[in-house]
Amino acid sequence: MIKLNVGASPIWSKDGWHTLDHKVRDKRNYSIEGNAANIPLQSGTCATVFTSHMFEHIPHVKLEEILLEFNRVLE
Repeated sequence: MIKLNVGASPIWSKDGWHTLDHKVRDKRNYSIEGNAANIPLQSGTCATVFTSHMFEHIPHVKLEEILLEFNRVLE
């Protein structure tokens, strides 16, 4: 199962975690390029979805879509 940090920036890394960001510095196995409204993972593949300091950058009309996407990828 994947532990996913959404919007972590291209410089964040922690052992055992994947990152999802619209900016990817390198194509490491744990860096996923994409956005929170359309996570390029299969349903039910994440044990944890974490985000910090991301929601304030999202238009309020997209928040429900993003939370539904988090729910989709969670086991």
